[in-house]
Amino acid sequence: MGQAVNDFWIETKISAQLISTRGVTSVNYRWRSVRNMIYLIGRARSEGELKAVLDIIRKTEGVSQVKSFVEIKPVLKS
Repeated sequence: MGQAVNDFWIETKISAQLISTRGVTSVNYRWRSVRNMIYLIGRARSEGELKAVLDIIRKTEGVSQVKSFVEIKPVLKS
């Protein structure tokens, strides 16, 4: 039970940080913590956005490793 609470706490911290970061569309990502390893899926609007997201997650207390399954797909302007 303790690990599940820890994973939930890590996910909550990541969520708060990503929501408050300018230039990051956090709704384009999903993440789960499993024993302090973060599994990240989604679609980045640019390499810069993906780098920002990964930096935030890696710097989050308790995160041991990140597995990213994110594709970079720029927004098309019409």
